[in-house]
Amino acid sequence: WEPFTFKVKTLPDAVKLRNHILSCFEQAEKEKDALKQSRLLRFIVCGAGPTGVEVAGYIQELCNYTLNKDFKNINAQNAQVIL
Repeated sequence: WEPFTFKVKTLPDAVKLRNHILSCFEQAEKEKDALKQSRLLRFIVCGAGPTGVEVAGYIQELCNYTLNKDFKNINAQNAQVIL
């Protein structure tokens, strides 16, 4: 899974992950195809230890509260976070 994942061990790692998530939302906002949109808004967290649970919670909170008001063509609350 390493080529497809983000490690979250340092602050720069977390910033890189956040930027990737924001980029996915921006791409989904422009996407007309609903299937492609849903794929862009599906986030899978590998590892269900304390860090994985925290990251999954952060992503869900970001979707439900922070980003939900920033997009007009998508509902950020429809994003999937899979742990």
